[in-house]
Amino acid sequence: MKKQAKSKLLNSLQSLGIVFVMLFALGFACGDGKENTGSTPQTSSVQSNISGTYWQLLSMTKKDVPVEDDANADVEFSKSGKWGIYRGGSAGQAGTYSVSGGNRLLMKYESGELYGSYTMTRKGDILELDDGEYLLRLRYSSAIDY
Repeated sequence: MKKQAKSKLLNSLQSLGIVFVMLFALGFACGDGKENTGSTPQTSSVQSNISGTYWQLLSMTKKDVPVEDDANADVEFSKSGKWGIYRGGSAGQAGTYSVSGGNRLLMKYESGELYGSYTMTRKGDILELDDGEYLLRLRYSSAIDY
């Protein structure tokens, strides 16, 4: 094969590789637009894929307060649509959650009372939950099976 033909073939393969990577990333970034009821978690978007995950709560502050990491609690989002906050291994607050629109998280206490309605933003292993007044920062810890 001539040098010029090899160069064109290599450029074409690189372009196809870039297109494939972009389409793959786009597939994870786009939600399906269906509201999640908690029993069937939406997992088509990177941000909404919190079902079956365990996190360290780094901070929970008003938005105008400087953020300091203080991993003093853990937060879990079970596959069954339940959430819980644990301090020192003991359950603190708990309830149900649902995700809609790919990045909207609604958390309610077990009584049905609203705990929070958050916009989720994922920054690597950090998940930020913003309700307009408070900002919660969580660091991914592990997957859970329940």
